[in-house]
Amino acid sequence: MRPLNPASVALTDVWTLGASGVWSVAANWSLGHAPNGGQSVDIEAAAPFTVTFDKANLGIFGLTLAGASLDLEGGSLTASGAATLQNATITGVKPLVLAGASALQGLTVGGGAILYNKGLATQSGGALAIGDAAGSTAFVRNLAGATWTVSDTSGMTQGSATGWRFFNNGLFQKTSGSGIALIQANFISTGTIASAAGGDIEFDGKWTSLSGTFIGSGMVDYGPDGVAIVGSVNVTGSTCQSNWGVVNLVGTMTMYDGSTIMNAAGARWNFAGDSSLVLAAGQADGPDINGLGTIAKTAGTGVSHVGIDVTAEGTVYVLTGTLSFEGASTTFSSGIGGAGTLRIGAGAATIASGAGIAVANWTLAGGVTTLNENLSYSGWFTGEAGASLVLGGHQLYLWRYANLNGLSIGGAGALAALGGAQISGLIGGTVALVEKGEADQTGDVTLGDGTATNAARILLGDHAVWRTNGHNILLGADPASSISIQGGTATSSSLLSCTGNIVVAPAIVNNGVNIGGSNDGIVVSNGVLELQGVVVGTGSDNISGAATLQFDRGVGAGQTVFFNGPNETLAVGRLDIFNAQIAGFAPNDTLSFSGGWSFAGANETTTATTLSFSRGAAHHDLTLQGDYTSGGFHAVSAGGVLNVNWAA
Repeated sequence: MRPLNPASVALTDVWTLGASGVWSVAANWSLGHAPNGGQSVDIEAAAPFTVTFDKANLGIFGLTLAGASLDLEGGSLTASGAATLQNATITGVKPLVLAGASALQGLTVGGGAILYNKGLATQSGGALAIGDAAGSTAFVRNLAGATWTVSDTSGMTQGSATGWRFFNNGLFQKTSGSGIALIQANFISTGTIASAAGGDIEFDGKWTSLSGTFIGSGMVDYGPDGVAIVGSVNVTGSTCQSNWGVVNLVGTMTMYDGSTIMNAAGARWNFAGDSSLVLAAGQADGPDINGLGTIAKTAGTGVSHVGIDVTAEGTVYVLTGTLSFEGASTTFSSGIGGAGTLRIGAGAATIASGAGIAVANWTLAGGVTTLNENLSYSGWFTGEAGASLVLGGHQLYLWRYANLNGLSIGGAGALAALGGAQISGLIGGTVALVEKGEADQTGDVTLGDGTATNAARILLGDHAVWRTNGHNILLGADPASSISIQGGTATSSSLLSCTGNIVVAPAIVNNGVNIGGSNDGIVVSNGVLELQGVVVGTGSDNISGAATLQFDRGVGAGQTVFFNGPNETLAVGRLDIFNAQIAGFAPNDTLSFSGGWSFAGANETTTATTLSFSRGAAHHDLTLQGDYTSGGFHAVSAGGVLNVNWAA
């Protein structure tokens, strides 16, 4: 066998002084000279001492440092082969570079020293302490492509108040499936953090900054004593997170199946900017954030998106901008406040008992939101097209002018728009929409949904105004859905005010104060208002502005129809069940009757006139209030429609 070439064997130079000394002194070493490039170095101490490295940059093969300190004062020292650092200390002002497989078993990096890992570092049996005094600027960097493994519960400690930190640009992993690796040093990561199943990496330094990737099915936690700044992170495995302290999310955290966030009581998860928690493309709806801790948007004037499930048992604050909940399932069971906007953009959201809402703006932009408590809200409420609000047998009181354009309202209970509203869309279920302010209809409204037993209602309270503005009020499957006009005073009554060609299909209970004019009961001021349902009650029905008021069905005896100007028309589809009185009928006004009726004559007094009509054997009378001239009524019949006018 050929002998080995001595030049190919890394000789080991052993520190033999047995006490503190200088690296460059030849007599301190077993080979009679300071280690050369490519040799291995062995420094072991029975009692602590310090070796001062005073040479220029040097590359060695292996390194053993046990029970001793290495003071790096010359250049950098690089170990390309295996290294063991056991109960050792690195100090000084220069770097130690570990490029091979390294075993770290209790290590302090202090002073201004730097430890670079370029290879495979395995930590076990003792903590890594970074910083050894108040002014220490020491740090450790796990470089891109390198791996730092914690194989047990060894953690990291802080040795000073400033300057200590661990940078991870490669892979930082805990491979033990049990126990907690407590990281109490400042920790900055742009690489990958991996936690094995059953294991836990807990970051509890005064300052933690994490971005990059979380993998593994273990835990990545944030401790109670520090603040973690979390940038853009992909949680690609089933890594679960627990927050016991403060997390400031400043980027986008993308979560994959199996990953969750537990936000513990007393903890805060802050969206500290226009940052977001989103569900990765193609993933199921399992990831969630839950717990008794606070969720808050603390910075950014834009939108922070929450695309995962949420079970918010603690307080939610939106201090600025918009916090938008868009996961498949969202539940709020505590207070929601702040000067920003709470937005529900998708999925199924539940406002549970105890979830008082005091945020400045509340928007339903999509999904289905279910109310499981009586709620009074004094901020600005917006319900957009594509969103649904289900009143689960409860009442929602909106104290400010609300925007309900396109919102679908269902369930059972009442929505009270106390400050008025813009409105269009569906009022379904057995909901009562109570209007006590001024409502402006901006599109068609359907009263009642597709279920034949769901009768919905619109209730116009005292002094309320509902303006249809050219849009229809349609009827769902249950004909019992209705509009109720509930009255007012002699100067300001409830009002259903209609302009344009409009169909109002539901029945109307009109109890507006019966005074006539443009401020009472039902008013049409131009175009044609077609009332397809029965109209009953003790209020007035008003025509003004050369408009037409058309009743397709019965009208109760308590109603009075007022003509308020010239060239106005009252059209009646069912004269046989039209029992209202008529006031203000004047020249150039028209009474129009469908159904083949004929004019049979007038019986006039100084206070009222009775008009008589016949259709075969049927007979019906109408009463006109006022003093009319005998013989002044003229009737013309054409195409089954009878028009009656009067000339003074």
